[in-house]
Amino acid sequence: MFVSIPLTVWLSSINQAMHLPLWLQGVEKWMHTQQLNNDTISNTFLKDTSLKGLLINMVMIAILPAIGEEFLFRGVLIKVFKHWFNNVHVAVMVSAILFSAIHFQFFGFFPRLFLGIILGYLFVYSRNIWIPIIAHFVNNAFAVFIVFLNTKKIIKVDPDNLGIADNDYTVIIGSFVFVIILMFALYKSRRKIRAHYSSRSKETKDIIDVEESNS
Repeated sequence: MFVSIPLTVWLSSINQAMHLPLWLQGVEKWMHTQQLNNDTISNTFLKDTSLKGLLINMVMIAILPAIGEEFLFRGVLIKVFKHWFNNVHVAVMVSAILFSAIHFQFFGFFPRLFLGIILGYLFVYSRNIWIPIIAHFVNNAFAVFIVFLNTKKIIKVDPDNLGIADNDYTVIIGSFVFVIILMFALYKSRRKIRAHYSSRSKETKDIIDVEESNS
């Protein structure tokens, strides 16, 4: 989640700079209104700089969404879509699209879609719903904590440009490469574990077959 930050921030900047065609200006205006309403709600929570406010924000923005959204979008919908489409990659993509769309933050659709894909594959490759829950919590909690420190002027950072400076594409590409490497490492690790238990199961079955034949 940490190495994905520069790429996520860059995707967010690209997303926010997008404009719909002139004949869809009404739709774009509605999207901006929805985004403004959502931002207003978020800022109402995040402007509280007390310790109590930080704890409440951690619960409301980090803990509850991490648990609720992951159980729904990864724990339930990926399994449903895998059954429907008979393809786990399509299941991950569709669940990620719904995960991003359901927030109604259209100018943050691409970065949230990217995070949804990462969380989806974390679930698929780990076979453990708590892995994407923890990753989701870390992502949201880190953002809450950075905004908290910035609001209290303990640090001076721009949360909207965190991890990148002047669109440094070296950092952005490096972020993408490291995400791919880490996901591939998780995939290989999962395959190694499955192969180990598969061989153990085969050995156990062979022993049982021998014992049954001897008896």
